[in-house]
Amino acid sequence: MQLFYTVRSGDTLSQIAKRWELPVDSLIAANNIAPPYTIYIGQQLSVPPGVDVIRVMPGDSVYKIAQYFGVQQSLIIETNQLQHPYTLLVGQLLKVPPGNPYYIVQPETHFTI
Repeated sequence: MQLFYTVRSGDTLSQIAKRWELPVDSLIAANNIAPPYTIYIGQQLSVPPGVDVIRVMPGDSVYKIAQYFGVQQSLIIETNQLQHPYTLLVGQLLKVPPGNPYYIVQPETHFTI
């Protein structure tokens, strides 16, 4: 399954590539990013196929990673055989199981009573 990453404030291509343990050139090529290699907050970047491991960064938790990648915490815990209290170490590699490859915008619903 293809994974996507949503660019957040302060992200750079180098940081994103490092987190996914892949060369910056691969990330650039996978997303057809042209010089000057500018990315924007909210932009969806395609992670090259076959990449499903991230490096834990300072401040990460199972909850944050689950929210970040749109997967259930239980899937991350099970996939990585984490033991309670699910402490993560900076620099630790975690396998990210497939989540939602995309979000479908739902129409606004109005209820009349």
